[in-house]
Amino acid sequence: MHSDEELDRLETALFKCMRTAKRPYYWEELQRRADVSIDRPAAAIILSLLNGPLQFQKLVHRLGVEAPSISRKVHELENNNIIKRVPTEDKRIHLLSLTEEGNAIGDNIKRARREMLADILSDWPSGKRHELIALVESLAKAMQEYFGSKDRVV
Repeated sequence: MHSDEELDRLETALFKCMRTAKRPYYWEELQRRADVSIDRPAAAIILSLLNGPLQFQKLVHRLGVEAPSISRKVHELENNNIIKRVPTEDKRIHLLSLTEEGNAIGDNIKRARREMLADILSDWPSGKRHELIALVESLAKAMQEYFGSKDRVV
């Protein structure tokens, strides 16, 4: 059993990490490093599609956001030639896929996130970084199992 103090410390630390990642200066720095000008919802869609094409409903499920919000953003990204619709054998269904430009944007965002983490962890000894990675991976897995969704993490 965990003590209330331990759980409070962990919850506070996780909340601080999440809150910091949602702050404007975090996003501004990420955009600067990635050399992109894009909002967070668009970035979430692009990062979700980096692993390959998805049906619209699967994208909605993965992001955990209301379909109308995603639909508007998808249309905007289509109009900006960042994503495209790919027909399937079933004429009623198409997949959303990144264009060459969309892939480049996604790769730049991933690179910028890695750079920022590398900077944050630059003074940490290698063993501590490996320990952190293993612990955070275990926590993420446990949270996904607890909440019943293994495909929402971007």
